[in-house]
Amino acid sequence: MRFKKSLFMLALLLCTAAIAVGQPDKTTGAIKGKIRVETGTPAGVTVVVRHGDKEVTRSTTEKNGDFLVSRLAPGIYGLTFRKTGLSIGTIEDVEVKAGKTRSLGDRLIPRLTRVPSHF
Repeated sequence: MRFKKSLFMLALLLCTAAIAVGQPDKTTGAIKGKIRVETGTPAGVTVVVRHGDKEVTRSTTEKNGDFLVSRLAPGIYGLTFRKTGLSIGTIEDVEVKAGKTRSLGDRLIPRLTRVPSHF
């Protein structure tokens, strides 16, 4: 009987811990969006997140161009998008709120175009 009670308590503790770990952080926020390119693939575009002139973090787009940058303190950010062979795109004044994910969608992300290689 004592073994069953201990096993039940252990299972309850593990379930509680799993639920707590799966909860989003309410003190930070995130930015998500989608990169589109006119030619080539949107995979591997570097997304640099800046607060003023200081780089805060960076991420890389997935195969379909989606990106997610999480654990950002509330504030106003700028994003720069870079990939070898493509022009640089930027978005400024992106507000992040605690406990929220700011969705930029795919219409607000600048289209990156190939940089001519004959310079």
